[in-house]
Amino acid sequence: QFELLDNGIIKFTFDNILLPDSTTNLEASNGFVKFKIAQKTDNLPGTIIQNSAAIYFDFNAPIITETVFHTIEIPTEYEVEELEWCRGEEYMGVEIQNDTIIIDTVSTNEWNHIHLATIQLLEPSYADSNLVLEWGEDFEGQPVYNDTTIVITQVAVNGCDSIQTVAIEVITDTENLVEEMFDFKIHPNPVKDVFFIEYELPQKEEVSIDLFNAIGQKVGSLIENKTQSSGKYIYQVDSKLLKSDVLFIRWKNNQTSVIRKVIFVK
Repeated sequence: QFELLDNGIIKFTFDNILLPDSTTNLEASNGFVKFKIAQKTDNLPGTIIQNSAAIYFDFNAPIITETVFHTIEIPTEYEVEELEWCRGEEYMGVEIQNDTIIIDTVSTNEWNHIHLATIQLLEPSYADSNLVLEWGEDFEGQPVYNDTTIVITQVAVNGCDSIQTVAIEVITDTENLVEEMFDFKIHPNPVKDVFFIEYELPQKEEVSIDLFNAIGQKVGSLIENKTQSSGKYIYQVDSKLLKSDVLFIRWKNNQTSVIRKVIFVK
């Protein structure tokens, strides 16, 4: 039986327990009592609770046990998260480059909060592709004029970067290119007396116009490496000065060139 006395002492009484003497039977001479008791509700963290016991056998003087100590700890809350994170992105100010565990602790005088994040690294995805375009054809809303490589970064299904490298080959028809860009014309053709070479420059260019006969010999030049400002240009050529039934005209600038055949009629 037990009693809770007014001075905070609990008393256990074992009637007729009849434990043998330890010198007679050491194992059978041992006894114990197990109990649980609630703390006072106003115990603050850091409070030390001391306890000891006095054991009485019959009317002999009590045997006093060693004092035990119990310290009231600060309550601790735990929060655990499992996360997936993209390589290179930051989590709580830390750049994530590998699978990792991050522990964050917040403490006050009354409680602790421990946050544990288990982070699995997600990698960006990569893809390479080749593309053939006509000169000036649009890609991703922009016209393309030269062979180039374009890197496109998008968001993949896992939320990380999807990086696509596109190697673009541009196919150009030089003659059509010149006609479209510079409004290049030779007229009339065939020619009886005179003909005109006409073009328009959108910007300053260095231009040459050379004349060749039917066997590829250069027979003259209208202009050679002449820097011309933007604008329209017209050259008149008198066929009577050219001793040939066929003439080839080469027009060129710093980027490209075109050859046109002119036929003379009597």
